[in-house]
Amino acid sequence: MTTKTLLEEISGKLDRIIKHEERKALSPEETAQALGLGIDLTRRKIREGVIPSMRIGGRIIVPKKQLDTFLEGGDHGATNNDHEDNLSSIVGLHR
Repeated sequence: MTTKTLLEEISGKLDRIIKHEERKALSPEETAQALGLGIDLTRRKIREGVIPSMRIGGRIIVPKKQLDTFLEGGDHGATNNDHEDNLSSIVGLHR
């Protein structure tokens, strides 16, 4: 691979990362990747309403802001226990 080709590939990847960061919502697949979960578990938790999502036409999206709020415990005053409870509800753990 030439240096020029390598630089073009890196530039393309950086452009995709920047565009991804600017987006306001994630697909279920991107959500699974961001959370480090399998796609089947992620889709099930979306269906169950555990992971916040919305349907637009035939497509399901997960708004980043709602996902961040959920993971932080629901509000800015959330405790670590709230955060752990939200994460536990995703993976089905109970204390």
